Amino acid sequence: MKSQKIKFRNHHLMVYSNGNYAGTPILFLHGNSSSSNAWENQFNSHLSDKYHLIAYDFLGFGDSDHSGNPAEDYSITALTESLLTVINHYRLNDYFLVGHSVGGHVIAQTVDNLPGCRGIISIGAPPITKPPQIEKMYQPTAPVGIMFQKDYTEDDLDNVADNFFYSTPDAPGFFKSDFKRSDGHTRDAIGAILGSDYFKDEVQQLNSTPVPKIFISGEHERSINNDYYHSLDFPGTWNQKLFVIPGTAHYPHWENALVVNDLIDRFVESSM
Repeated sequence: MKSQKIKFRNHHLMVYSNGNYAGTPILFLHGNSSSSNAWENQFNSHLSDKYHLIAYDFLGFGDSDHSGNPAEDYSITALTESLLTVINHYRLNDYFLVGHSVGGHVIAQTVDNLPGCRGIISIGAPPITKPPQIEKMYQPTAPVGIMFQKDYTEDDLDNVADNFFYSTPDAPGFFKSDFKRSDGHTRDAIGAILGSDYFKDEVQQLNSTPVPKIFISGEHERSINNDYYHSLDFPGTWNQKLFVIPGTAHYPHWENALVVNDLIDRFVESSM
């Protein structure tokens, strides 16, 4: 996997590519307090043989820079700008986007400004309305307090891992290390995004775009209420409203990568 830093808002984003430039591009966006490590089971799969896989770390996460101006550089505007920066850097056209959790919301926020996008794969990212219907989207067990605040304890982090992974002993080693090296101010900033004037109604966003889309969630989700998806009816939704991945919680692309990778492959093939 090739890595490079690209300039963004007087800082740098770390971007990764498998170098398969002849393949259809698929760009991956990670979740809150995570990094591109989350896509290891996609890059090390048959997808890498067929497609040009790209992933990047949001500012404040992974190997991207931290900012001294978190209110501006970790805002929803900055998150969507980072996506456009990477797309423009690679001059992508006829590409697909895969977003997990916050990454899926960034895609939904940006979909009205993505003329070259051929399809969206959203994982564990229920579209948010304005005003948000928090009680319908999330389960009471969701660790929203920990994920949207700067400070945490080791017990807090253990609780997040227990919530996000169906089989906690099989959680990847990088999960906790990525969380710890994240700029804690990013969690504060993400927690404030729903109150931003620049936050768009994601249900309206996805209703107004003809771009094909697929929604994926874990069978044993402890954060997301999978029933919420049944209240939605977007044009261009592929095959069914929600693909529920067996034996997984909030990280289906890690815990059952074979099934998720097959879905991604079939969706891309059908949308080309």
